[in-house]
Amino acid sequence: ERSSQSSRASATPAAAPSGSSASTPASWAPTPTSVSQTIRRQGVGAERFRAKLREKRGSCLRAWCLDFDPARGSLCSRSEFAQGCRRLRIEGDLQMFWNSLRPEGGAQPLRFHDFDPEEAENLELFEAFLWDVFNFDLDRAWGGISGLRRKFMSTADWASALQRLGFQGNARLLHHGLDAGGLGKIAKHDFEQLRRLLPRSEAAVVA
Repeated sequence: ERSSQSSRASATPAAAPSGSSASTPASWAPTPTSVSQTIRRQGVGAERFRAKLREKRGSCLRAWCLDFDPARGSLCSRSEFAQGCRRLRIEGDLQMFWNSLRPEGGAQPLRFHDFDPEEAENLELFEAFLWDVFNFDLDRAWGGISGLRRKFMSTADWASALQRLGFQGNARLLHHGLDAGGLGKIAKHDFEQLRRLLPRSEAAVVA
């Protein structure tokens, strides 16, 4: 009988310590390793997505202007994101791509900085340059960069002019982004896309 009581006692689970959850296995809790792996996967997903855009459009800025911000409101909703991917025939897990650009979660629209931080920072450098040199007067800026009489600017001419004027960013990358036609040259109407790409500066000038 003493042996039987001992068997029953050993089969009885021990009571959970006070304040702990007996119903949730410890293995379910996120660990530093699982969190870092998730962050790494999101980073890889974002870079894969940007590589696809550069393959299709030459730059993420150009893809943003042509395919992901059709309303020209400087925002891209989930539905616009899906439409842009379909337009470019981007294959893969679109939800995974969205999540990689929005790692904190949520369905808030994307801004261009979420889309490609590197190209967004280059655009911000150019915005600061336009204020410093031309007080963000885009008509005067186009004249100063193009040499007044030029209707178009090639990548090489654009980069040379901006270097002469002191721009410290990546002029060629910016040219690829503004080249809506993909012809290797930009005209004034391409340059004027900056009015919607940099709405705060444009609003400050109008005010």
